[in-house]
Amino acid sequence: MVCAICHSHCESDIEQTFRIVIRDDYEALANIPCTARNRFNQMSGLNFKADGRRYVVDVYRGHKTTLIGGDDWAKFKHDFDVGQGNVVVFDMTGRTAKAYVAGVEAEEQGGAAEEVVAVDEEEEVVNDDHGLEDALAFVNTRGFVFEDG
Repeated sequence: MVCAICHSHCESDIEQTFRIVIRDDYEALANIPCTARNRFNQMSGLNFKADGRRYVVDVYRGHKTTLIGGDDWAKFKHDFDVGQGNVVVFDMTGRTAKAYVAGVEAEEQGGAAEEVVAVDEEEEVVNDDHGLEDALAFVNTRGFVFEDG
């Protein structure tokens, strides 16, 4: 269920790791989920790394929502070709926050969907023939490997 305040699935996020779903290619600002909002109380900027590159985005704190944006957010979106349907995952457990980008697309045909999984710089295609309409499938992780734990 989408939260009415932050427009995210914040109930499944935690304060140290959260995700932002990009709903529009031209969004200049992105909502921080409610679960991670307290972490941004005294911050005016968020410093993070993605694929070895460092970005500092502006933090805008309102009465009910917290947003990130600015020139580095636009640069990050351009560098990683982030657009509608992408998910940006922020991992703030280490000394420097990290961001990961995953591409997600909805399966409209109801046919067999293919899931591309990056495994140690090899790609493995997994067929999913459950026939579920509007199911989400990972398309591209931009070279990042997601690991449990």
